[in-house]
Amino acid sequence: MTQTTFCTKWPDMQCHDDDAQDGEVRKEEYCPLARSRQLWKLAIFSIIALLALLFILVTGLASTEQVKIYFTTFFTNSNFDDPKFHPIDHLIKVASVEFERLKSRETTTVTTAAQSYREKRGRHPPPDFDKWMEYAVAHDSLVVESFFDQIYHDIEPFWSMDPELIRNFSASWPIVVSVRNQSAHLRRARADSNNDWVSIWLEALQSLSVHLPDVDVAFNTLDEPRVLVPWEDISAHLAIANNSKTTEVPTEDKPFYNTYSKYPALTGNPPSAKDRWEDTDPFWTLARQACYPNSTARSAQTATTEELNRHPVFDTSSWPRNSYRGYVTNWTLARSACDNPDLRNLHGYLIEPFIRSTTSSLFPLFSGCKVSGVNNDILIPPAYYFTDDENFSGNVDSSHLIPWSEKKSKAIWRGAASGGTSKRENWTRFQRHRLVSMLNASQVMAAEGLHYSWTPPISSEQENLFREATVQNIPLPNATLYPLAALTTEPTSLGAWTAYMGDAAFTHFMCYPQQYSELTPGKDCDYLAHYYEWSEGIPMMDVFKHKYLPDADGFSYSGRWRAFLRSGSLPIKATIFAEWHDSRLVPWKHFVPMDNTFMDWWGIMEYFAGYDPAVKSREKLRTAHMEEFDAVALPVKKYETRRTSTSPNQESLRRESHDEAGERIATQGAKWAEKVLRKEDMLVYMYRLMLEYARVCDVRREQMGWVDDLYSSSVENKTRVQSGES
Repeated sequence: MTQTTFCTKWPDMQCHDDDAQDGEVRKEEYCPLARSRQLWKLAIFSIIALLALLFILVTGLASTEQVKIYFTTFFTNSNFDDPKFHPIDHLIKVASVEFERLKSRETTTVTTAAQSYREKRGRHPPPDFDKWMEYAVAHDSLVVESFFDQIYHDIEPFWSMDPELIRNFSASWPIVVSVRNQSAHLRRARADSNNDWVSIWLEALQSLSVHLPDVDVAFNTLDEPRVLVPWEDISAHLAIANNSKTTEVPTEDKPFYNTYSKYPALTGNPPSAKDRWEDTDPFWTLARQACYPNSTARSAQTATTEELNRHPVFDTSSWPRNSYRGYVTNWTLARSACDNPDLRNLHGYLIEPFIRSTTSSLFPLFSGCKVSGVNNDILIPPAYYFTDDENFSGNVDSSHLIPWSEKKSKAIWRGAASGGTSKRENWTRFQRHRLVSMLNASQVMAAEGLHYSWTPPISSEQENLFREATVQNIPLPNATLYPLAALTTEPTSLGAWTAYMGDAAFTHFMCYPQQYSELTPGKDCDYLAHYYEWSEGIPMMDVFKHKYLPDADGFSYSGRWRAFLRSGSLPIKATIFAEWHDSRLVPWKHFVPMDNTFMDWWGIMEYFAGYDPAVKSREKLRTAHMEEFDAVALPVKKYETRRTSTSPNQESLRRESHDEAGERIATQGAKWAEKVLRKEDMLVYMYRLMLEYARVCDVRREQMGWVDDLYSSSVENKTRVQSGES
């Protein structure tokens, strides 16, 4: 387990435990959202709830998490028993409350910011904290202490390491940017490194260098994170680091220094970084050692080659973990490989990363992402987020977004078939392949034929036709848990519905070992070409003409995520990776979170896009320019009846869309991204990260900090110019 800890605040869409200090286990607490409509109702329900709570906990019928969700829902929704009530309605309401709580933590003066820092971090702010605050205010950047939680999750373990050793490790790395005398330059760069990324990060540090102390920064230019320390070792680091915390008022005998030491010249031969890196195979054997001891992942064994050769099996007998009636509530835990060990066989990175060069020792390496609860890299804003490359930024102009009403009511996805080392024997378990299958109407229809029982029974020859035409990597939902309209038709009509609301394709198959020429990207990989059609890429601005933008991990994080958030379309996100900005975003307020199995995909789409039975028939699908569907649909067409009962009235199957809710999340997400995910905000984050990193590398670090506000009450109360406060 890494230093990341989980706050299980109800219903845990995004945790901001402002009372917990870094390195401490965060305690459960309730979100302040229960406002009963009438006092008498609250009193009566409280008695009922208490009795029911005691019964449920004693009998073990539900987890503590589920208890909190159901009772709070009961208190805050008079229409809880209304069949029209949808769990997403409630998740959106709670997200709004959480967002208001987050905004209320904003600080606009250096004194209040320093106070928040000490309360949350258990230390004095780093030297030059006042200058950092001036920079943030000058660039109109919102300062909320929890926005910087990731910095302290990442840096805290290094308080246990000798400062000189940290500096020597950084200096030994093959890609290093150094700041000396307020000037940043590239000290070393390996020829085979991603020099575009290095140039972008170098430019960012150069723009900040006039403010920065001396420091050496070792950059990881691979997609994949690389530091993976066993839980027991990280716990030992954190225990030592915690002993160094203090917020004592400085005295003449114990002063604090608001300056950084100049870097001395390196003495002797620094340790070689190349001896610390492992190419572990299978990867999960190493990854699960980073999980906390009583996690389900610790006992989850690595899948054998024989097991990976078989099609994935999804547990559809219950809702996904950490969900409320099937939809993500705890975004932190939903992304955690340690709490969702099934992902070891359902996510390409956990099955076989494209590059597996990792270290099990703590190393100060700066990366764009890391696996939640597993890796120990120090996170920085990814280079992709700084670039104006249209493939990643989309050249979004926030003042000229495409109006929601002019967007197509469809989900669209284009991308490479990445996600890990995709091979003939393992690719059916990869996340991007699963997403494309679920947005492919013919694949979904054929999967329906295999998943559900047909009347009369199909012959073995016809069943083989299904199997040959179907990937069998689709987690078809349980109709009891997800009462979708498309599952109540006779036969089911998920595939027909998908034809109207989904559009996904690979732009490159990326199979290994390589079977292709770079000149013919659509003709490579015979085992994928049997199931998928290769497609040309689509300009990002054309992607933004669609309302729904699902986003799935590639080799690591998705470089398009920031652009999706700014697009004015509705981003739908599934990931196992943590990024620098996670604490700034509130799921169900700024984007839609999705489980990594994608089991909730159709429920999400039915809620936002609705379901119209009049246009979702198989016959209409067959005439919708889908000749390739005929071979797959032949058995389906012949055996149209799945059950002996008759279909419900067509009109009763209609599901009204929550189009306004989708537009609201899309608009709010875009507006918020323009306030907290700008390039200026990324620089503010990097500025503070460099101050903290430089301090932990300084031999005087335990006597370093900004304490001017403690020496005198006359410290200038600096406020935003725009606020007009005095």
